[in-house]
Amino acid sequence: MQSAIRPTLVTGIGAVAVAALAINPVSVPLPKAGQISIGAQTAAVRLTAAADPFQEFVKAFNTASANATKIAGSYFKAPEAFLQQVLVNQTKYLGQVMQNPNLGTLQTVLEQIRTNIQAAIDVSTVVNAPSAQATNGLRAGIDTLHQLGLNNLPGYLNLPADQVDQIKKVMTFLASPATGVLIGLAGPVISPAVALGQSIQAIVGHLSGTPDLGAAVQEFINIPGNMIGAFFNGATANLDALVPVINNSGILKSGTSLNSLSMAFGGLFSTGSTRTADGIGGSIFNSMGMNVSTSFIGVPITLNIPGQAVGPLAAMTSLSQLIARAIGWNGTGNPLANIAFPTLPTPAPAPATLTTSPAAAEQSITSIPEVRSLTAAPKPAAAVSPAVSKVSTTTPTAKEAPEVDSSAPQKDSAATAAGATDSTAVASGAEGRTKADDAKTKADAKADTKKAEAKTKAEAKKAKAEAKKAEAKSEADAKKAKADAKKTESKTKAEATTGASHAGTDAA
Repeated sequence: MQSAIRPTLVTGIGAVAVAALAINPVSVPLPKAGQISIGAQTAAVRLTAAADPFQEFVKAFNTASANATKIAGSYFKAPEAFLQQVLVNQTKYLGQVMQNPNLGTLQTVLEQIRTNIQAAIDVSTVVNAPSAQATNGLRAGIDTLHQLGLNNLPGYLNLPADQVDQIKKVMTFLASPATGVLIGLAGPVISPAVALGQSIQAIVGHLSGTPDLGAAVQEFINIPGNMIGAFFNGATANLDALVPVINNSGILKSGTSLNSLSMAFGGLFSTGSTRTADGIGGSIFNSMGMNVSTSFIGVPITLNIPGQAVGPLAAMTSLSQLIARAIGWNGTGNPLANIAFPTLPTPAPAPATLTTSPAAAEQSITSIPEVRSLTAAPKPAAAVSPAVSKVSTTTPTAKEAPEVDSSAPQKDSAATAAGATDSTAVASGAEGRTKADDAKTKADAKADTKKAEAKTKAEAKKAKAEAKKAEAKSEADAKKAKADAKKTESKTKAEATTGASHAGTDAA
């Protein structure tokens, strides 16, 4: 192949040199007057007038503008649709975790993320993908004619079934949108070189056989415009040299032959051609152009499939929208229009009433013995004791007061014991009662408690009065004893005085 290309390149370089000389001839001695041919002057003027250095630039600009308009119309309907949908999904997952923060929710979210990643891979590569994802991926990767060629590929090949299946898988992957991005990125680099080679071949063709110097010069002038146009709009490489090799390899069935083969490389703004709504995008298989003659149901037909060049902008825009649909986008408007930011769960309000269960009812019934503490506290009786002790220490004659006071605590104790017995009986019999019975029991216990407190107060008051009475009696007895003592003392003094006077009389 290299040996075949080398003479072509040499011839092309020579043709370029000839064209350059035709435009700017080498300086030679001017001919003498009368030696200049009028016909030569006319041909030179005609050649200069026919050359147009701007036509390819104008063509390249207009084509690039139309392609860029089509891509922009598709892109700005949902800019970076894939990233928008990812953001929408992440906010949804965060909301799920915040509303129900547990391990089960986290596992569910991780499973959803894994499912979305798998869906993105399936729709991008197509191979071994579910039918729905494979259909959507091929719709965004190839046009109708290439889809027809892919479907009939097993009918063209004269190979074992397992090899045909492997080739079918390879060609299916080459028809996927992911390969469209690969060839789209390579296109702006390869296309200018392809355009340069085509221009050189065209110049050589114009100089071969019957030379057309004007066409050769124009093609030479068009080289910069062709290369710039290829960078923006792509170029198609002719691969007809491979046709005989394929036809003679024996891989095609009898009656099937390949007539032509090409590869369309896209430029920066090349749109491609697919079956999506916007019609942009492509793949490596979609970039292949071929002309195939075959027999369909015994009828010979010729299938002409032109290559569709796709550039990086169209390929990435189409793939972004394709993946966004696979992970949740409905294909209408911006995905971010459906975003819902997460919220924290609202705390549940406290219940107005306690829920009654059998265990709670039993607990409320058995808690009735707490009434015992109300009836068993003889607080007023404790206040009587100091008064009684004061009376007993004042005089020995007040011994009766403690006997009266001691009876009060005994009565209180008896009442307390009775109340405790009654309360115990109430508690022991309350197990099978209803809430109404419990309320009645509590009311009765409260009444008994008030009655016992009133009785205790009355007895304490009585004991206090008796203590005061005993104290008053003790004071009266003390006064009487003091008076008796004075009286006795006076009597003793009087008797002593009388005895002395008698003694003096006797002495006289």
